[in-house]
Amino acid sequence: MASSITTQADILTHVVIPDNELARLETERMVSDNWLSIHEKAWTLIKGMLLIRRPPLEESELGDSSEYDATVCFAVIYLAYQEAQIMTDEDQARKSYWYKKMRKAYAMVNPTDASGNEYGRESFGSRRALRG
Repeated sequence: MASSITTQADILTHVVIPDNELARLETERMVSDNWLSIHEKAWTLIKGMLLIRRPPLEESELGDSSEYDATVCFAVIYLAYQEAQIMTDEDQARKSYWYKKMRKAYAMVNPTDASGNEYGRESFGSRRALRG
């Protein structure tokens, strides 16, 4: 099992985010480990979402985890806001914006398993479970 499926290079590929916004989110730890811990947390978040979807999917059942690259990249930015603990109203709005982008990207994926079978998009039940 992969601890992370994305890198900072993927952020540049999948996310349209101004450099100054990205720079504001960097903490010393994030810079020193090249954001690796945030990418790991983001992939863990998405794996958790896969487990509560209907039907649930384990990481080992995924045929191609790269289907979730964009979703994980949005999750990285969302989690970076959470980690940076910048809590102005504007920052809260940006954090919420990235969460919604992550959820939308996640919902748009029709995952395939190792045998090439395609599953449907996220069901209503998993969205409801995430709410609380």
